[in-house]
Amino acid sequence: MCHTCETEYQGNFCPRCGQSAKIGRYSFKSAFLSFLDVWGLGNRGMFRTLRDLLLRPGYMIRDYIKGMQMAYFPPFKMFFLLATLSLLVANGLNIKGYHSGSNADQEAALEKLKQDQQDVGKEEGVDTYTYAIYDAVGKVTEVVFRLASWSPALFAFSWLLLMSIILYPFFHYCPNIPDLRYSEFVVACVYTTNMYTIFSAVCDFFCIQVIGWVALALILAPFKQLSGYSWKRMFFYLFVAFLSLIVLILVVIAALVVIVGWIYNKVPVATCIILLSISALVILVLFLFIRWITRINKERFERYQERLRKVRTTIRGELPKRKGKVPPIPSEM
Repeated sequence: MCHTCETEYQGNFCPRCGQSAKIGRYSFKSAFLSFLDVWGLGNRGMFRTLRDLLLRPGYMIRDYIKGMQMAYFPPFKMFFLLATLSLLVANGLNIKGYHSGSNADQEAALEKLKQDQQDVGKEEGVDTYTYAIYDAVGKVTEVVFRLASWSPALFAFSWLLLMSIILYPFFHYCPNIPDLRYSEFVVACVYTTNMYTIFSAVCDFFCIQVIGWVALALILAPFKQLSGYSWKRMFFYLFVAFLSLIVLILVVIAALVVIVGWIYNKVPVATCIILLSISALVILVLFLFIRWITRINKERFERYQERLRKVRTTIRGELPKRKGKVPPIPSEM
């Protein structure tokens, strides 16, 4: 009988709630196994996922998206476990006892940034509008800097999640996965972040910065294996996406500067309208360019599917047809 739902059954698992029949009274052994299961050490899928993320990340992500989900560790659960491990390693759990959050060089850089903001505010001739813009940019830079030093996993995931909005149209009709959904692409980004976090944790543990740069370059491998694009096309799409992200950030900053200037009556209304119109035009051109690339990928994918159907039809037509009656079964002879 199941101890949770009181269902009588025969077998290893309850057919109603799925609880294992081997669960008995609580003991230190079960507590230890539960602790290992929290970190994925009691799950065979964790070791397989770690192996495939290091050796064949893109193919593993494609298998997971296509349905092999029981064979691999869940992406978001793995992300939080690796983020916790990366945080521990970056804050003292390494061979040198190095704390990245209290690095003297990083703290000195932040103090210099704050001092520059105070100096700008004390200078004569600096109005409130200029100081407000400089102060806002400085605070955003400080937040990004602290996030990157405090948790590389969260920083990498934030950038990949932001890039996924721009990258997804290029991978929507990739050769390996027809009609890739955005939710599936986010899963691919999470697994890619997990791969980067593994290399980053190793880098922080041995205090070797070279591995971190290699891990950053290896982010291209999962997307290449997942999509089936050539390296040339991959570099082109990533370059366009990165350039689009920079343009969007600059447009948003320019729009904020214009809006703040209009609020403080430092920029004429006509200038605000012109600059906002230019920003909207840049975003529209960027959107149409991405849609054009997406349409080309869709047409290429449809032509590939049509050729594949013709080849299958030809193969079926060339197969020899069976003639005569079906031979009798040996027992009937």
